Amino acid sequence: MHTIWTRANALFTLAMTVMSVMCALTTLTTYLHEPAPVVTTLQLNAVHSLKRYRDRTDKAVLSFDLDADLSSVFNWNTKQLFVYVVAEYTSASNKKNEVVIWDAIVPSKADAILQRKDEGVKYFLADQHDELRNAVVTMKLKWDVMPVCGRLLQYGAGEHTFTMPASYMGKSAK
Repeated sequence: MHTIWTRANALFTLAMTVMSVMCALTTLTTYLHEPAPVVTTLQLNAVHSLKRYRDRTDKAVLSFDLDADLSSVFNWNTKQLFVYVVAEYTSASNKKNEVVIWDAIVPSKADAILQRKDEGVKYFLADQHDELRNAVVTMKLKWDVMPVCGRLLQYGAGEHTFTMPASYMGKSAK
């Protein structure tokens, strides 16, 4: 006769097998979903400051306009979206610089319509050297789909290119 521990082990193994199969099926059905996000506006509103800090670090504070509808990205396996705006530019020191300047968590399909006017950045645009002046910067909207189960997927749409000011704006900090 089987002990209680043998029966508990068999029940636990069966439950884990069923859950694993359900997670695999959920993940596979996610690949059938084709989102159609709409990014109407992503553009620079203003460069509020461009300063040199300490010896060789440039920091800029920006604001931007954003109008995007990401509701089609949600499906039954989507827990939430991590949405962020990236500023990309090249410099003499680095071939490619990517700096996250704003982010938000979108918890539901109802919150997936992002309309921001004159939105200030959460994180200033920084360069480890003093190479932000006259830099050609491309802002891009990107998002990570965080599923209930399965792989984390990354997407992006919409971009806007602008040139930073040629000189510092405001008093430089020491």
